[in-house]
Amino acid sequence: FVGLAILVCFALLYAFYRSAWQTFAVILAIVPAYLLSLVGLFMAGRPLTALTSIVPVLLLVVGISDSAHLLTDARRRRFEGEAWPDAIAGSFTHLAIPCLGTAASTAIGFFAVVVTGIGIVVDFGVIAGISVMLTWLTNMLFVPAFLALTPHARLKNGFAESKALAGFVEGMLAFAARRPRLLTLGATVVLALSIPPLFTLDVDTKMIDERDDHPLMRDIKEAEDQGFAMFQVNVLLEATDGKARTLLARDLRAWMARLQQERAADPRVTGSLSPRDFAAHAFAAAFPGESSEGAFADLVDAQLVDGLLASVQGERPGPLGAVLDPARARAQVLLFVRDRRAAAT
Repeated sequence: FVGLAILVCFALLYAFYRSAWQTFAVILAIVPAYLLSLVGLFMAGRPLTALTSIVPVLLLVVGISDSAHLLTDARRRRFEGEAWPDAIAGSFTHLAIPCLGTAASTAIGFFAVVVTGIGIVVDFGVIAGISVMLTWLTNMLFVPAFLALTPHARLKNGFAESKALAGFVEGMLAFAARRPRLLTLGATVVLALSIPPLFTLDVDTKMIDERDDHPLMRDIKEAEDQGFAMFQVNVLLEATDGKARTLLARDLRAWMARLQQERAADPRVTGSLSPRDFAAHAFAAAFPGESSEGAFADLVDAQLVDGLLASVQGERPGPLGAVLDPARARAQVLLFVRDRRAAAT
């Protein structure tokens, strides 16, 4: 919706200033700031995520706020008789530091989300904060330069010079100045009355898998009804001697089999997968009808392990690579489970 947001903002600002050139100058500031932020993402090797993609809309809010103040002040100076270049220079000189304060405090707010430690949120906070500061910089450099290209200030009447709007604002401020106690008391009463509802406000902290009415959960339940498990529990194994062969030893394969058999009785478990399954399948394929405890069991077992390790260490490790990592001497038993809400699962 970035394009739509820009069009709406352009139309609104044009209604205020009645100058397409000056309106374009107000929006211009966000473009180089966002482009530089994208370059920073590229240099950092970070992706453009769903969160960071909304930064342009945030920059519209921050960038337009500053540049609209600056343009309004410059137009006021021009209306009072200053030459257009002098009005631009005076306005930006006068408001640059206050705008820096608002930009810096906004950027600090975005940088604060870094403490969440969630990658996608951290990227968003850093990019948004940096982009806000870059927007201030481009506001101070590009906008006055672009406005100065205008041969003269186009001060066509719009909402910015609307006598009715100005009269309403002046009347509101005059009332606040004449009745400060009444206004403060009224605001205090309104705030006090708004506190009790806060204690009954519904707070939704549920995960998706705890919401039966969520479309995603309906799809998951339908898949599970067909016999598919959407979640899994990983039992991680690591050979302390650093040898992948240890993970395929006969005693450990027997332990995997017992674990899988015990867990199969749990109604939440729909199936399991381990290196032992691949070993049993390979033995049955190589020696149909034979027992793995025969006279040549040790020799056969050694050849079986060699074959399995060779198959997973090639360029295409195949499905065994999902449960066995020879390079790091790690393996895992996967227990496929149905969703029974977060705690039970």
